Amino acid sequence: MCRSLSQKRALDEGCIQGSSQILDQVGIHQLRRPGRQIAIMHQEVVDRRKWIDENQFLRALNFCMLLPGPEAQQLATYIGWRLHGTWGGIAAGSLFVLPSVFFMLLLSYLAVAHIDIPAVAAAFYGIQPVVVAVVMVAVLRIGERAQKHRELYAFAAMAFIATFLFKVPFPYIVAAAARGTSTRPSAESGVGSAPDPAAGLSGVG
Repeated sequence: MCRSLSQKRALDEGCIQGSSQILDQVGIHQLRRPGRQIAIMHQEVVDRRKWIDENQFLRALNFCMLLPGPEAQQLATYIGWRLHGTWGGIAAGSLFVLPSVFFMLLLSYLAVAHIDIPAVAAAFYGIQPVVVAVVMVAVLRIGERAQKHRELYAFAAMAFIATFLFKVPFPYIVAAAARGTSTRPSAESGVGSAPDPAAGLSGVG
């Protein structure tokens, strides 16, 4: 009995360490935009390691988009909590943010002390189009998985137009989308089924 408990404790600690390392690696990509970070999390957690399934990831992402604050960090915290409870969420959220502190300190120092150097100024300027391209690829990749019906593509297009052309507040867009999709059966949309509490631990370890 004691041996089985010690083995289970060691397995849990190994799983926590493994998931924390993955989310820490995602946090290292803080120079990239949240869309790219979310895409990396999706690749590692859903596609590669299968710690949570596609619907759980999309439900969590939708919820984090509604909350104030950085959705990528909130998503990482949720995944850590889903896999390992409260301490898993604390570890995932903390390790996700920690690398960005060092990156911001380094970039701040370069921007203040060496921005007059042509190579440094060119590096800052050249990063901008690369970041835009990376974000577009990440958005298209996740969008292909989330947009499962023609109506959803129409909602996405109308939301884009309402946001960037007419400056409609974000809560109104979310409310309109929820209202418009409420008539569709949950089985078709793939986001209405209740999550299985044990599903998040499948495939861990």
